[in-house]
Amino acid sequence: MWSMASTPHDVKRCQSVARLIDAIAHREAVDNGVFALNNDGTCGRIGAELLSRGSTGPAADKIINEYAKAAHTVVYGGLDEVYSGADEAVSAAISDDTFPAAHTLQLLGDALDDEAKEKRAVEIASHMPNLSCVEIGSHEHALLLDAPAGEVWVFLERLQAALVSRGRERSLTLCLDLVANELTAPVHSKSSPCLWGRDSNDKLPPVEEVTITVSGFVDDDQLEQFYDNVMATLISSNDELKGHEKTYVELWDDELRTDFQRRFMAQQASLNNSGGPYKLSFDGQGLRVERRSAAT
Repeated sequence: MWSMASTPHDVKRCQSVARLIDAIAHREAVDNGVFALNNDGTCGRIGAELLSRGSTGPAADKIINEYAKAAHTVVYGGLDEVYSGADEAVSAAISDDTFPAAHTLQLLGDALDDEAKEKRAVEIASHMPNLSCVEIGSHEHALLLDAPAGEVWVFLERLQAALVSRGRERSLTLCLDLVANELTAPVHSKSSPCLWGRDSNDKLPPVEEVTITVSGFVDDDQLEQFYDNVMATLISSNDELKGHEKTYVELWDDELRTDFQRRFMAQQASLNNSGGPYKLSFDGQGLRVERRSAAT
């Protein structure tokens, strides 16, 4: 089972599996676990809202909780109230033992839609003992976070405060899945991922790597603005993030990538020969910026 999302289909699937196990499985085998694990002791993705459902039944609950303990990725979409069946969200309690193996938190849809949902996202993330990566959106599943790109930095500030309060400050990897138009917004607006538009970045956690995956395209009259804003976002990440080593911008649209590469190559020599701490390079899919080693 690769994924256990927070949908009625997945709940029914858990209930069916539970009935099958009760019918045919030896109790000792069940106690030893029913999920195949990867070499690192983890298995697929789980929707955090799945734990908030109120009527899955004890056998299905056992399967869900067991899967949660082994999942490598926790997905949160801000839909606790939808899947709990209540007028208001009835969120399951989250402890350090809820997602003990998970290293990645993926935020989708309405996860940062309001104060309560953002607080819930922080609660989930701060109780993941092995958290090392925050993913915003999912290119693989064609799903985005329905929030301004700048709201991600607000979430990370709040997460940092929660981690510090628990003595768990750590370096993170950040993956942002954006549409191209978000990178034509003014860099000092909340719609932009550029860090220069913020009053201060001192409260952000250390972010060693940033990967920005860009889907879609922009109109021809926006191509120059897109290029300038991407470069500003890259430079701001390098300048503002503590412990930063590498940023990669992956461009999925062929025409957008070709135009971006043309503009970059025209400036490449001056950018790399400026003596700065970072080296820039363009591969088959996008632009990579890495901290120079002492040898280079």
